[in-house]
Amino acid sequence: MNLTARCRGPPRRNHAAVLAPWLDMDPDARLGKDPVSFLLAMAPIPRKWTADRQLDHRRYAMKARRTPWWCYVLAAALGLLAGMGLAKYGEISGLPLVGAPWIVPVVLAILGFVVLYMALQIHKYTTTDPEKRAQLKPLDPQKAFATLVSCKALGVAGAALAGWYGGQLIMSLPHGEATFYSQAILECAIAAIVCIADMIIGIVGEWLCQIPPIDGPESPKMKTATQRNRYAAAATKSATQTKA
Repeated sequence: MNLTARCRGPPRRNHAAVLAPWLDMDPDARLGKDPVSFLLAMAPIPRKWTADRQLDHRRYAMKARRTPWWCYVLAAALGLLAGMGLAKYGEISGLPLVGAPWIVPVVLAILGFVVLYMALQIHKYTTTDPEKRAQLKPLDPQKAFATLVSCKALGVAGAALAGWYGGQLIMSLPHGEATFYSQAILECAIAAIVCIADMIIGIVGEWLCQIPPIDGPESPKMKTATQRNRYAAAATKSATQTKA
């Protein structure tokens, strides 16, 4: 029997009240071809939900793994090999393939600043005191999810492009006395620096998009208090046994 077809109201792929507990039980759950975390981020939030419940919804939606370090290393290595291969092909064929137009680092720098600004806005909202947060404009979960994805993409793309221009730079150094290659070295160096900055912004932005534990068992204050109570109970029990 198809239970989905018998459910009334919105389909479960658009129902936040169904997707949130599901994701909490299984972070890797999928519904068809889509991850439940993605569906939850795209699910509409009922207007009657309070600000705290909206934040809780966003906490479920943003439950994503940090990009591992080897992804950046792999992207940079592939970009380096591709950049060196392009420079070598240009050297053999005589085509001016190395270098980067000045508009490239400018656009990449602007993109990095935009992503960093978006990540800072999310960090500011999530780290605000809950009582003061209720007075702020509710954060759109879709915007938060898009910011996280942008940070991840910027970090990996920045690493790959840094390797790309770094490879061209390495292959152009032996020909630095030529005017064309000296100009290409300068362009690639500037572009590589901007790309490294974008990679750092992506990594930092991904960290800024983390949702701090809400008041409850996951809160650091609650964990500290619970641990303190356990130590106090253990000390009291030990003292009681000693007197006996």
